[in-house]
Amino acid sequence: AERMEAKFHLRNKELQAANHFLSEAKQQLHKLNEVLEIRVQERTAALAAAAEESRKISEQLQQSQKMDAIGRFAGGMAHDFNNLLTVINGYTDIVMEEMAEADPMRKHVAHIRKAGSQASRLTRQLLAFSRQQVVQLRPTDLNQVVTEVRNLVGRLIGEDIEVTVDLMSDAG
Repeated sequence: AERMEAKFHLRNKELQAANHFLSEAKQQLHKLNEVLEIRVQERTAALAAAAEESRKISEQLQQSQKMDAIGRFAGGMAHDFNNLLTVINGYTDIVMEEMAEADPMRKHVAHIRKAGSQASRLTRQLLAFSRQQVVQLRPTDLNQVVTEVRNLVGRLIGEDIEVTVDLMSDAG
């Protein structure tokens, strides 16, 4: 009976040691599971951030493509418009050369030529934009521009309406 009790006692100790080992293994598994959960959350957040960055880059690409298409369209339109202006300005020059200095219509033809020149400058700017060229900036007399626009608007709206502008006395 003693032998049986010693065997039972030995088995009991072995079972306690196995239980202790299983308990420690369970704790280690629990810790590893927590670490894995944290890593999964970190990776998920990183993937979400990457997806958001990819979406933003895609939007920027689409916007860039739209701007490129607008530039090409503006370039095509400006090129066609420039061809028309070349004809208008050329014929205006011919008419001006054939007109006498005292001809009352000469002033009107000169206004047409001036408007054609302004339109040509604008067209060059559109062409430069469509080719993404750097435009050379130069000083502009704003008083002169406003006066020209006032004269043009005055002729368009008629004599019933008065256009008044307040120009700077010294733009320098």
